[in-house]
Amino acid sequence: MITEQDIKNVIEKEVMGFDVNNLRNDQDFTEAGIDSLDHLSILLALEEGYGVKKIPDEFIDDCRSISGILSYLSNE
Repeated sequence: MITEQDIKNVIEKEVMGFDVNNLRNDQDFTEAGIDSLDHLSILLALEEGYGVKKIPDEFIDDCRSISGILSYLSNE
């Protein structure tokens, strides 16, 4: 099971120069300064690195925060 810390580790790796310590779990990635390309890179890294099944396009917008990703994964 993926944890909040796992997601933060992926964000640190995928988004150069981003400080995850300033990111709230419920904060939208765009609001935090993470662009759409980095958002997709985060999701892809979770799929590849943690064995997450491909997130269907219709659910990508639901995964725009740490809590959104955790919520989506808990429903899978």
